[in-house]
Amino acid sequence: MAGRLAASVLAYSFLTLSGCALDDAPLPDRPDLLRQVEAIRGLHFQEPIGWKRVTALEMEDLLESRLEEAASERDWVRIERTLKAFDLIPPRSSLRRTLLTLLSEQALAFYDPDSKEMVVGEPPGDGLSEVIEAFEDLVFVHELTHALADQHFDLGSLPIDDLFQDDAQGAAMAVIEGDATWVMLRAIGTMDGVSPREAAEAEAAVLDLLHADMLSVTVPLYIRENLISPYANGLRMVRRAVQEGGPRGIDRLYREPPRSMEQVLHPEKYFRRDDPPIRFDVPLPLDWSRRGWTPYSTGIWGELNVRVLLIGWGVPPDEAARAAEGWGGDAYLVAEGPGGRIGWIWESRWDTPADADEFRSALAGKARLRIESCDGWIRVVRGGPGESLSAGPKP
Repeated sequence: MAGRLAASVLAYSFLTLSGCALDDAPLPDRPDLLRQVEAIRGLHFQEPIGWKRVTALEMEDLLESRLEEAASERDWVRIERTLKAFDLIPPRSSLRRTLLTLLSEQALAFYDPDSKEMVVGEPPGDGLSEVIEAFEDLVFVHELTHALADQHFDLGSLPIDDLFQDDAQGAAMAVIEGDATWVMLRAIGTMDGVSPREAAEAEAAVLDLLHADMLSVTVPLYIRENLISPYANGLRMVRRAVQEGGPRGIDRLYREPPRSMEQVLHPEKYFRRDDPPIRFDVPLPLDWSRRGWTPYSTGIWGELNVRVLLIGWGVPPDEAARAAEGWGGDAYLVAEGPGGRIGWIWESRWDTPADADEFRSALAGKARLRIESCDGWIRVVRGGPGESLSAGPKP
């Protein structure tokens, strides 16, 4: 939701994470980079790409306007209250202010699929630029890959704007960012004057960045994980696609996007097509309705955020990752009651009863939760009228 909203606001920019420096020279006219991207991906640009340089203040204004466009004021309130209800962001925090601060500090350039042009900001004065400053062109390769994919597959057709559907949204973002990151890494070895050893060192440095805690620990884990995941986990999935069908094997990921983060975290499930996510809705219980409760928001967390939720509720990270595996599907309903009270019902289905038992064991005694389970599904409740709920999830 919020983390992936931030990623989509940045229009798929690798620079959100890397902090690479951009040359302060005039905007580039680089047909060599266009040809390089085309050669690596096996696709050709169908039309020219525009470039626009902006000041730091203009970049901040642009990002703020993107946040305003990404969600209505009502949706911002709903997103923030939903995340707080699940303990995913601090109760007194401002989600929009947190994201704007984070993006303003990190965003240096991005491809804008609406205007079909590159937006390039001012170079940073510090940060990680020294790590790969010899490969500044890589950031343009990354963004040009987004432009190339947009021309061939229409990035806007992917489910990246479903604000409360973290699972499908995250899976689509993993395809977009995994593709561009893979092309960028391949480009290192093709650049003039770069020895095989230097290429290997640069690629290792980028991979280290992707798997490190690149954002401040003061940024909530939910936002950190959902910003980094499209790059790190998306790269793993794209590499598997290349093993299956070469560079053009990536095309399939756009035409048939993974349906869940489970398929991104475990790419073999995507290619086998034998474990599709179970989709269902969580209805408002009659006893809640009778007591004045009404639906407030609904959504799907997916395997990645199941793990994040568990960690937030005090489960050790390794145990949380194991407990989240075996995820078959989930959905939640947040409801608002008398006096503006918030409660929620979260239901999940699991591949086997053993997977469900492991998940329930991880939840035991955590975060004032009421837990019910039966035959591979689990219902978790917080707040609300408090009665026992007997009916299972409705497919």
